[in-house]
Amino acid sequence: MNHVLTIYFDGLCHLCSREIEHYKRHPRAGKIRWVDIAAPDFDEKKEGLRLKDLVKSMHSRKTNGEVIQGIDSFAAIWETLGGYSFLRYLIQAPLTRPIFKLGYAGFARLRPYLPKRKQNYCSNSRCS
Repeated sequence: MNHVLTIYFDGLCHLCSREIEHYKRHPRAGKIRWVDIAAPDFDEKKEGLRLKDLVKSMHSRKTNGEVIQGIDSFAAIWETLGGYSFLRYLIQAPLTRPIFKLGYAGFARLRPYLPKRKQNYCSNSRCS
């Protein structure tokens, strides 16, 4: 299947993983290529992105190669999957966008300190 969007997410983050699992159950989830940046086979060179940047916030890549991050990645997921128009509107509306950007920036700073999921691949340096 041709993917219209690639999402880079941290599979070791409990909250992140739960949200991604929710999206993966959506009927249109096959339109998205889901890339776990904590997986041992993740290759930043192949993806053309630096892991140290990807761990700071969620990133996505459109088919035209444009890389977006943060709340714009959520908007791209919701647009691709459909059915999230109200949420998309909220994070893109001029009055509420700064609030959501600030909220996500705060979460992104705290996320490294949240408990991690224990996976079979936690023997590598990505789990620390």
